[in-house]
Amino acid sequence: MVQCWWSFTWIFPLKLEDSTAESYIPEEEFLKKQKETERRLKDLDPAILEQKVKEAKGKPRLRNTISKRYERDPHIAEFSRRRANGACQLCNNEAPFLNKDGSPFLEIHHVVWLSKGGKDSIDNTIALCPNCHRKMHILDFEEDKDFLTLRMLEGKD
Repeated sequence: MVQCWWSFTWIFPLKLEDSTAESYIPEEEFLKKQKETERRLKDLDPAILEQKVKEAKGKPRLRNTISKRYERDPHIAEFSRRRANGACQLCNNEAPFLNKDGSPFLEIHHVVWLSKGGKDSIDNTIALCPNCHRKMHILDFEEDKDFLTLRMLEGKD
């Protein structure tokens, strides 16, 4: 008795049911694309810019992104805020407003960024007002980093 086994393979294309479904992109890629577009628009002729504004739909497109975040130690952040005593440790101005709980609103900044190998420690964190925090992430001046490093090491309030 001879047995014969046949094998069939079915090959068919797959198609998304919703052809408008959007894929996820890394948040870094999304932000990079946004910045590149903003940079190009700085040189756009004013008349063309005005025309583009008139053509704008008014409703922004929603884009799905995937991001990675560092889990920061909340004890380090609280210690850094208390060390600052309610004032930005770069410009020395008082926090611009109070949180709902009545505490001064200051953002915690890592002088050596976590993404560049910095540690989440009291020796690498400082409390900044939102303006100075944004300045550090946009300009990242060496003299500001040196000043903040001294502030951390001295433990000044």
